[in-house]
Amino acid sequence: MALSLAMLSTACSDNNDSTSPSASPGQSAAPTTATSEKVDIWAKYSEPVTVTTPFQTNAQHKFKEGESYENNPHKTFLEQQFNIKIQPAWSAPAGETYNNRFNLMIASNQLPDVFILNSNAAMSAKVMLNRLVEHDMIEDLTKVYETYASDEIKDIHNSINGDALKDATYNGKLMALPSVTDTAGDTSLLWVRQDWLDELGLPAPKTLEDVVTVAKAFKAKGAKNLGLAVYKDLIGGTFDTSSIFFNLNAFPYYWVPDKDGNLVYGGIQPEVKEGLAFLADMFKQGLIEKEFPLKGGNELTPDLASGRAGMFFGRWTNAVWPMGDSWKNDLNTRWKAYVIQNKEGVSVQGSAYTTQQYLVVRKGYAHPELAVKVNNFRRKYASNGYADDLNLKAINKEYTEKKYTKDLFGLGFNIAYKDTVARTAKKFTDIMAGAASKDILDDAELGIYENIEKDVARQKAGTPLTAEALYPHQVYTQYIEGINASSKVNVKWVNNKFVDITPTMNTKWAALKDTQLQAYYNIILGTASMDSFDSFVKQWNNQGGAEITKEVNEAYQKLNQK
Repeated sequence: MALSLAMLSTACSDNNDSTSPSASPGQSAAPTTATSEKVDIWAKYSEPVTVTTPFQTNAQHKFKEGESYENNPHKTFLEQQFNIKIQPAWSAPAGETYNNRFNLMIASNQLPDVFILNSNAAMSAKVMLNRLVEHDMIEDLTKVYETYASDEIKDIHNSINGDALKDATYNGKLMALPSVTDTAGDTSLLWVRQDWLDELGLPAPKTLEDVVTVAKAFKAKGAKNLGLAVYKDLIGGTFDTSSIFFNLNAFPYYWVPDKDGNLVYGGIQPEVKEGLAFLADMFKQGLIEKEFPLKGGNELTPDLASGRAGMFFGRWTNAVWPMGDSWKNDLNTRWKAYVIQNKEGVSVQGSAYTTQQYLVVRKGYAHPELAVKVNNFRRKYASNGYADDLNLKAINKEYTEKKYTKDLFGLGFNIAYKDTVARTAKKFTDIMAGAASKDILDDAELGIYENIEKDVARQKAGTPLTAEALYPHQVYTQYIEGINASSKVNVKWVNNKFVDITPTMNTKWAALKDTQLQAYYNIILGTASMDSFDSFVKQWNNQGGAEITKEVNEAYQKLNQK
């Protein structure tokens, strides 16, 4: 059973008494300040520096004989770059065991020197960071970031207007090194049976009105057909309807700022009515499954496989699931992705978190700049910055051929551009168009492109799709038909501004979300009129929503004071 959030919020308040396994008696951290002198961010320490961090293990990882998480050539390569020694504070298997141990580590204030905050099923990384900041348990990294961050790291953050850095800033202090979420991967795509679209002579859907037009045409193909496959949760994940709400400027599960800058809960705002009316009309016309409130993703997958449904909202990865079975039943199936836009020609997309991962440094650790230097290394490595190292090249070649797990550095993470997958897809299309060569691909990209190349050759030869050729076609569909769709439209991203838990949320949030979903169901199914939405809003506020809104704004203002 997962440890409770309360354990994190009751972490030791007297941080001056905390110790760390790597802290020497009397050791203290001198303030790190930026100077006018040029700092060599890649320089080795003159004396060996020890850093402790937790290790997350995975039974699927394959090691060369004699190697381990603590002893492998990739970890050694990183250590040699800076004259450091990475020591495990503790290790645990990935999943609930690791999460419980991690929560206990924070609750007891027995922190390692440098460690990663990862979102998990029980808690977002942002909530963890809030707790550490509130209890003054981690270092201010403002100046070490300014001084030591590489140009590429800074360019990545600047490419999103510093949003991830702002997310990790409290009272003007950068308290963590945030990752950058690849938002291209979060783009909501409308997957459509292109073979049906061509058969019916319909143009590519661009707007919500087009979705209805296509849904009606698909429904008309058979009495039992669905126009649009929708699942019970409505928002979030495959078969959801978030793209419908977002492009009507409604954000059902997000906390968003009002005109005065105060946070309001999107699920009770008037804009939601238009989204509910849109779905209610589709339901009334028989374009949505009558029993959709009972169906999850696995229950809808057979509808795609049987050809009962040919349109749904999802993500670029859906070419494997749930679309895979549709090809197994009919190899003539063709899927293509489209991005729905609002009346202004903009596709509004949402992301629950600005980032879901942070690198933090224990309060009092003598080398906070090490966290920045390691992330510089991780980015340079991911960008093939060490490609000329012949020894490393030979190691990677051997590990790839023998399927050993690579890149177990033990510390930090790679920060990537928000459109990393889209950049990869563009490389593929440039190569296909003859505008670039395969030399621009890294090892991972090359492996992906080889599958795309196989499918392109098959298509050019006019060879029908076979079961043996299905996987390359799925890869082609993911990147060429999926990811590339999002690069063809103007996208506006909206983030959930509050992901923490307030006291009243602990006791009332689950019930309020159930009330919200049931109110939505009633309107969509036609068992309640649109006027019932106003009654639902009053009920939501009276049953704890108003108090939660007050708590959310108090917490948000406290954490975002400048």
